[in-house]
Amino acid sequence: MEYDTHVYLGPTLNPQAARNYLHHAYYHPPIKCGDLIRVFRLKPKRIIIIDGIYEQIPAVWHKEILLGLDNGIEIFGAASMGALRAAELHPFGMIGVGQVFQDFLDKKLNDDDEVAVLHHDQDHHYAPINDAMVNIRATLALAYQEGIISLASKERFIADCKRLFYPYRSLNKSILAFEKTHPQESKALSEWLSSHGLVDIKRQDAQLVLTQVQASISLSPTLSSLMPGNFSPISDVPRPTEGERTLTMPVTKFIASLVDDAVIESCVF
Repeated sequence: MEYDTHVYLGPTLNPQAARNYLHHAYYHPPIKCGDLIRVFRLKPKRIIIIDGIYEQIPAVWHKEILLGLDNGIEIFGAASMGALRAAELHPFGMIGVGQVFQDFLDKKLNDDDEVAVLHHDQDHHYAPINDAMVNIRATLALAYQEGIISLASKERFIADCKRLFYPYRSLNKSILAFEKTHPQESKALSEWLSSHGLVDIKRQDAQLVLTQVQASISLSPTLSSLMPGNFSPISDVPRPTEGERTLTMPVTKFIASLVDDAVIESCVF
C-alpha cells in the first residue's frame, strides 16, 4: 500500500491512538538523522515530525528537511522534536503547529531539554519514563490558575524540576521534596494532581497536528489551497511566500551515501 503521508512519533502519542486522528498514514518510529533522505524515495506529499531520537544517535538534520521543502514536500512539526525543528525552519516553509512550537518560535522557550524525555523501546510502545518540562510547566500553570498553589510555589516547583537532568524530572518527586518545608501546598497540589493528572501539552499538540492534517486531506488533495490562518489557529505567523524561500541545496557526499544505502524498513506497532 502506498502512503502520501508519513508520520514520525513514539513517546508523545502511541501510533494506534494516532490513527484515530489521522487514518491513512504510515507511522514510523521517532525520527533520526538520515530517515527523511530514505523516505524521500517513496515520494511522499507530506511528512509530520513529532518525536525524534537524539544523544545516542544524531538528530534529524536540518538540511534533510530543507531538501524536502525544496522539492515541494509539505513538512509539519509539532509537540517535541518536530516543534523544535519547525521553530528553527519556519522561515523556510516548515509548518509548525501547537503551543510548544509557538512558545519556541516566540522565544518563550529556548532549551531543547524542555521537550526531552527518556523512554522505553518500541516493544514497550516508547512509553516515557520522565515528565517533559513543558508538561510540568503547563500543569503548574493550570494549578496556579485554579488557585491550588501560589505564584511563588509555582516558580519554586518549576525551578526544582528544571535544575535536574531531564531523565530525572518528575513533578510528583518534586512535590515530595517540598513536603517538609511547604506541607499545605504540597498536599493540595498532590491531591489535585492525583485527580487531574499531568497536563500533557505535547500529546495535545500531536493530536492537533494530526487532526488538522486529516481535515485538510479530506477537504483538498493538498494543503496549498488553505489559508495559513485557517490551518493553525494557535499561530498567527504567516508562512513564507515562494519569493521568500531562496534555498541552495547541494547534493553532498553525505546525502548521496544515505540515498545509496537507503532501505525502507517496515515498522510494526
